[in-house]
Amino acid sequence: MFFSSKQRQRRQQLLAEPFAHDWLKYLTRNVRQYSLLPLAEKSALRDRLRIFIAEKDWVGCGGLTVDDEMKVTIAAQACLLVLGLPHEYYYDRIRTVLVYPGTYVHPSRQRGTFIPEQEAVYGEYWHRGPVIISWQNARGLEDHGNLVFHEFAHHLDDIDGEMDGMPPLESSEQQQRWERVAGDEYADLVRRSARGQATLLNQYGATSPAEFFAVSTECFFEQPRPLKEQHPALYEILMDFYRQDPAGWPWADGAQVTMNAVPDEVIPEDEEASVEETVRQMRLQQHGPDAYFARGVLYANSGDYERACAAYDQALQLAPDDGEVYQHRAEARLALGRVKEALADADAAIRLDSSDLDARRTRTAANLELREHRQALEDAEALMRYGKPEAEDFRLRGLAKAGLRDLHGAISDLSRAVRRANEPAQAYLDRSRVYDALGMPHEARADREKAYRLDPDLRDA
Repeated sequence: MFFSSKQRQRRQQLLAEPFAHDWLKYLTRNVRQYSLLPLAEKSALRDRLRIFIAEKDWVGCGGLTVDDEMKVTIAAQACLLVLGLPHEYYYDRIRTVLVYPGTYVHPSRQRGTFIPEQEAVYGEYWHRGPVIISWQNARGLEDHGNLVFHEFAHHLDDIDGEMDGMPPLESSEQQQRWERVAGDEYADLVRRSARGQATLLNQYGATSPAEFFAVSTECFFEQPRPLKEQHPALYEILMDFYRQDPAGWPWADGAQVTMNAVPDEVIPEDEEASVEETVRQMRLQQHGPDAYFARGVLYANSGDYERACAAYDQALQLAPDDGEVYQHRAEARLALGRVKEALADADAAIRLDSSDLDARRTRTAANLELREHRQALEDAEALMRYGKPEAEDFRLRGLAKAGLRDLHGAISDLSRAVRRANEPAQAYLDRSRVYDALGMPHEARADREKAYRLDPDLRDA
């Protein structure tokens, strides 16, 4: 229930196919950051971009035919932004990527333009998509800017429904720090831009806080070392959000990377060989707790939860007080239907770290499976008190309320989940059941139809 899904299965089938050699050539030639990544992160980026390419509608405009090189180049840069985020994200709210051969006439419904001149638009982001990209400028601009980073940063800013220059952050403390640091840096850029002074950040960022976040993102991934040296506080909040440290990548002198030779990488087709090769390249002690934990995560990401649990077992034998391992094993056990064991692991994770929100979500889901609705509601309420509640938090609390016969409260929470979720099919289906319990068959039927239309596999399930 909690870790569905048919979509995960479709993605696993896609990733089971070999990575095309031509695609690796495009990556190496067109995305300079790719050559700087550790092997495990290169592998993760390849997987992310394959899913991104498969799940988006690619539309050529201005007579352009979108080919694989264009898709790989754009998808890789978009996925690089979210490579470090704790939960895999594939820009699910964006359905379509429009690609023009070069600049194009500025449409009236623009939002998030990259270049202000009306007749020289390189790209745009519209609320809930599409993203529009000029292929001519998709591999970076002369001023070290990056069109793809810019437009997809606008989307990350807009995830909470407001493109205000602050992406979704986990806690009020982070939000306050962001407001202080980004506010000061934005004001400084506005002042220096008005005075005609040279700046590292593109002065288009002085247009608005939203544009400031987008150009800061460009600089973070294109010129991280100068950004860290000249704007250390700004670099730090960006590093905290993106959970990446590009200044630590092995940039060559002058921040140039040779991108015309395909590296001698081995991409093992056998899953176990691939996991072991990745662990080896991470330079972990092969039989240490970190290596076993890494194996568990890699197996879980591929949907092999039995092997994941076995690896987590080994890690906990060596590090019995590692709450993160308990949480990951809880997720794997829940996916296997071993609900009581998952609950015990989530309990252990929370005892070791009471602020572990992922463990609370897992424990909430496990208690719902066991019909322990009061305990589930207590954890769901705790999720609301810490940080910024996610769509899944409202869905879980709605189910807990439904189990306690607070049906109107359940409808309220499930409606919030529907509005906030990237993929609301499950929330629609859950809400339909509550409408049935309330004796509202028309509303229930409408929700079921929406759920099945968004995910036809739910009908069979």
